[in-house]
Amino acid sequence: MSSDEGVLTRTVVLKVSPEGDINFSKWKTATNLVLKWLLKNKDKWSKNKNGESTISLNTVQQVWYKELREKFGFTSYQAIACIRQAIAKSWMNNPNKGREPRLRKDVIWLKIDDIKEVTKEYVKTSSYGKLIVEGYPKTFDEVNGWKRGEARLVKQGDEYYLHISYEKETKLPKPSSNAIAVDINVREVVYGDEKHERRDKTPVEDLMKKREYVSTLQKKYPSWRSLKRVLLRIRGVYKNIHNALVDWARKEAIRIVNYAKKLGKDTIILEDLNGLNKRQPGLKKSWRERFQYMAYYTLQSWISWEGFKHGIAVIKVPPRYTSTRCPYDGEEMVEVGHRTFRCKKCGFQADRDSIARLNLLRRGSSDAPHSHHSEGSVRPQSGGTYEPHLKRTIAL
Repeated sequence: MSSDEGVLTRTVVLKVSPEGDINFSKWKTATNLVLKWLLKNKDKWSKNKNGESTISLNTVQQVWYKELREKFGFTSYQAIACIRQAIAKSWMNNPNKGREPRLRKDVIWLKIDDIKEVTKEYVKTSSYGKLIVEGYPKTFDEVNGWKRGEARLVKQGDEYYLHISYEKETKLPKPSSNAIAVDINVREVVYGDEKHERRDKTPVEDLMKKREYVSTLQKKYPSWRSLKRVLLRIRGVYKNIHNALVDWARKEAIRIVNYAKKLGKDTIILEDLNGLNKRQPGLKKSWRERFQYMAYYTLQSWISWEGFKHGIAVIKVPPRYTSTRCPYDGEEMVEVGHRTFRCKKCGFQADRDSIARLNLLRRGSSDAPHSHHSEGSVRPQSGGTYEPHLKRTIAL
């Protein structure tokens, strides 16, 4: 892949019905056995240049491949997929990750070669036979001709869902000074160019109130973890919060990209959140601080995805002092009202979000020829969820 190309990724979720029985219990047992061995032997893992523990697929295969084939009756595809899934679950670089990793959900990995054919009627596999498609997203046709990746077969209650990843190499849109800038705060998303500005309300405050309801339940029922009905209610609220946030971010990103196209722009400038991310461990463990970051990051990820899909470059610039420095002469501004600042030198006055928008425009325009595009960390899926992406990619 050349330096002016990126990878657009997408995950399609199909509701399927297996023709035969699929033993998820056996799969979890096998995966957890390999995972337990990996954790027991983690002192033998090598370190990469970032100091993170790594172990080769080859090494694990030499120990487990034969046993998975003979003891569990796995096919060649299944044995390798099982090992890969265990390795993915075993990363212990973050000591604060929580309880020891185990495969608890009904999730089976499928290798690329295990899937022979995908249509709107069925998915043909080597290891699990034919999976009858009962439902597919409207966006299914958009991935026609894309390169198919690995898949995940997920069982939720009595229903089965197949998550198939797709990717396509495409030319990167080149950034320019013909841009709009996006400033995000708790209440509003402010975006536009030098002459135009739009403001959209965020759902962050409303979603925080839902989180406060969870806190109320936890205080009312101190032993909520052992009360099934309360625990299910709390999980339901968290799921609702997550889905509402992602749905808003996706729709807001489309609005922003469409606005850029309406103004004839080919670049969107965002704040670089890396600094905020690095400060997270030092912040107090408060819902507000962490949730704000999650909202900002999710929206930026969707903007990067939609922008790249529509041929609009997305660049990030340092956010330092963007809200308090005059965009015209660079002088520090003084606060003259609630979120309102005035420049002592030139007299320019505006609220801090408009000031940030103008400063982001100037920084992005000056850096445009050399700015970097957003590199992949999440990829949107049909159905409104997202997940970590391990390859370098422009699509989020």
